[in-house]
Amino acid sequence: MRSAISKITLALPSARREEVDRTRLFAPEFHVRQDAFAGLERLRQAILQHRKLRIESIDSEQRVSSRILRPLALYFWGTTWSVAAWCELRGGFRNFRLDRIRGLDVLTETFDEAPGRSLEDFVSSLTG
Repeated sequence: MRSAISKITLALPSARREEVDRTRLFAPEFHVRQDAFAGLERLRQAILQHRKLRIESIDSEQRVSSRILRPLALYFWGTTWSVAAWCELRGGFRNFRLDRIRGLDVLTETFDEAPGRSLEDFVSSLTG
């Protein structure tokens, strides 16, 4: 994981590199299932490029669903990664666990930050 962070850091502008060097937030890779990392880099790139995703995922009852998402952020919850997104099917914010995503296509279609659908709006919806 450290080498991946180093590679990412090198690609950043110098001011951003300094921010990464000062950070005190770490996400350990031990005790994390390999399937939790599936698609992580592709998702990160889609978020940075504001590109929509088509995913197929399974829920806790093994039901499969297909969604078009506007990915906003990636979160690490100790053992599981999830992507926070605006779900076009549901017309609202949703979290999807990466280990439950069975199909992931990064679409050519992009999206703009729209009022009510931004990362800030997502975070506000969590805090009420």
